[in-house]
Amino acid sequence: MKLFRSLVLATFVLSNLSIASAEVVELIFMRDTAGNGSTSVNVTHGFSEVATPIYTGFNTGTELGQTWGGTGLNIGGSAVTFTNSAMSDYGGITTGGAARFIGDQNGMGMRNSADYSANSERPWMIDGQESFTWNADKDLYFAGVGFRPGFGAFLGQKELSVSSPDWIGLAGVSPGSGITFESGTGTFKITNASGSVALDNAVTVNELVGASGPQLDFSAASGISFANTGIGAEEEDLALTSVSLGALAVPEPSSASILLLGLLYPTWRRRR
Repeated sequence: MKLFRSLVLATFVLSNLSIASAEVVELIFMRDTAGNGSTSVNVTHGFSEVATPIYTGFNTGTELGQTWGGTGLNIGGSAVTFTNSAMSDYGGITTGGAARFIGDQNGMGMRNSADYSANSERPWMIDGQESFTWNADKDLYFAGVGFRPGFGAFLGQKELSVSSPDWIGLAGVSPGSGITFESGTGTFKITNASGSVALDNAVTVNELVGASGPQLDFSAASGISFANTGIGAEEEDLALTSVSLGALAVPEPSSASILLLGLLYPTWRRRR
């Protein structure tokens, strides 16, 4: 029985070690900005460092169900491929081909197949009811987001919501000024209200959850979602310049073996 309890304890400790963080990688969405290939990677056309860019020009980009990333986008030591698992256009239409990612040197936006020009829709921005979900082929964690300069204009209008089902009920969250967390939906709402930490056109994970807050893990199955939830006809638009992500690290086999032996040896010795 004591040996069994030791095995259970060892399994528990090893499983919790597997959630340790790896190095953060910044995904760059501006076509004229090169990454360094390790801690920053350009995923667009132009200075692209990946096998499949998220967009290849101002008029062409990936749509619902299509993938991007792959070779060149190494997070946690291995290549990561993303799938656009959900997308919504300016009017809320979610069918395939209704929206696609595009961008330029100023950041990434969404273009719609329908004509919403009468509604002040901007194809180079994320506005209206535009939203998207990315599912990676491995478990990751969210570490921050960057905006096109100008996010601080028209105070009280712009808002980006970032969510994952894995964040529902997340405890220990202490958001910075201008950020709210809805525990019931696992959603962070980033606004440009006066005094917001986002007025510098970027939000870090510490500004989202607090200096001692939890890690924002999201599994390959759950994914991560971004949605424009701002108000107003013209002031709500925004564009993404970067998203920072990290992989969940697994302990080295040698370290795991040493830990397991250390936990089991006292029980084995008593039984002897």
